[in-house]
Amino acid sequence: MKAKVTTIALVLLFLTLGAEAELCKARSRTFKGRCTRNDNCVAVCMTENFTGGYCHGVVERHCMCTKKCGEEPPEEPGEPPEEPRQMMA
Repeated sequence: MKAKVTTIALVLLFLTLGAEAELCKARSRTFKGRCTRNDNCVAVCMTENFTGGYCHGVVERHCMCTKKCGEEPPEEPGEPPEEPRQMMA
């Protein structure tokens, strides 16, 4: 019975290891000041096309932005291209 429980536990462990995507991190380029609240950091990171963020560090706390590795940032809606102007004769 003990061997069955151990086998099941090992199988579940191996299944959960491959289920999580790798998380890429980068320091925020626009966050200003000391990072004290994760929710402020997350809000700034989302403006930088990341999906999350957190405060990192002990003495020098800064905002680290996160997203799944290889994930393309969503395209920002740009201004429509200008229509060609016609010359008046």
